[in-house]
Amino acid sequence: LNYGYDFSQYGEEILEVETRRSKQDTTVIATNENWEYIAREKMIQGSWFNHMQIQQKLPAAVINRQAAMQFFGTGNVLKNKFAVDGKEYTVTGIVDDRMEKPQIYISYENMLAYHKPDFEISQIWVLLKNHSEERLLLTRLGYLAEEAETFNMRDYQEVIDTRGKGMLFLTGLFLTLKLSALFAEQWKRFSAEIKVFL
Repeated sequence: LNYGYDFSQYGEEILEVETRRSKQDTTVIATNENWEYIAREKMIQGSWFNHMQIQQKLPAAVINRQAAMQFFGTGNVLKNKFAVDGKEYTVTGIVDDRMEKPQIYISYENMLAYHKPDFEISQIWVLLKNHSEERLLLTRLGYLAEEAETFNMRDYQEVIDTRGKGMLFLTGLFLTLKLSALFAEQWKRFSAEIKVFL
């Protein structure tokens, strides 16, 4: 259910991941088919798992570039298989999630069905047209709006933009003053040369 909004959920667990090449505890992220779009992740190969795969609890997974190298030794791993706590998954996509550690993405439904029946998501990401709609949506999704901590990503973007503009202004001001001082110094020399010449 999305109630007319684009949303995704996020939660992570450390689970045992195994391939023929390697076996280690790894961050496994439970989410939905919208994560790539909502979090603005860049797919390197393949595709994100889709709604049909999620509904049928198909063992589809997306891995990041670091997991591809760690578990398979190559970046070309589409359709390769690996196990998460003994449950076999197929790689449907490789994502550049800008993380330095190996990460695996599976559906929230698969996390509940095959790994952690009591698993709870820790974050909900929603694209809203109006910030005031968040409380209503949280209630519709079954969360207590008063207990949820919300962040407006635009607020952070505004801070970044404001600081960026401030830095740009200060840099421009510094360069203007530096050039003015340089020009004034050159003008003094030039004036002195004119006086000497006259």
